[in-house]
Amino acid sequence: SLGLICSAPLWMVLHPELTWQSSVIGILAGGGILYAVAWLYWIVRKQAGMGMGDVKLLAGIGGWLGYQAIFPTVFYSSVFGSFAGMVIMVFSRKASMRFEIPFGPFLAVGALIHLFYGSYLIELVVGRSW
Repeated sequence: SLGLICSAPLWMVLHPELTWQSSVIGILAGGGILYAVAWLYWIVRKQAGMGMGDVKLLAGIGGWLGYQAIFPTVFYSSVFGSFAGMVIMVFSRKASMRFEIPFGPFLAVGALIHLFYGSYLIELVVGRSW
């Protein structure tokens, strides 16, 4: 994931609409949001609730796609992750609040959805083009 963050300047060459400011803000916002969630969980529960790999992955996604992609990516990831978690719990018959599934794959899928269909989905919901 750290390589993903460090290679964000390369992506700016390949993705001319992305500014370096958007990339840096994306790295800080993406990593900062999930780090804050993990830190608050630690404060409340006194145990780790999220790995730092997820934090670095969202920071990398923010660096590659810009800060504008952070909230849609987290939204899509949460929706698909929640659905998958419920399906897994039902079929494995391990329904408990302590059931753990990795969030990283859902972050990756959420980023791809935003990259390829984000404009269309936002236009569909909001009713105007961004």
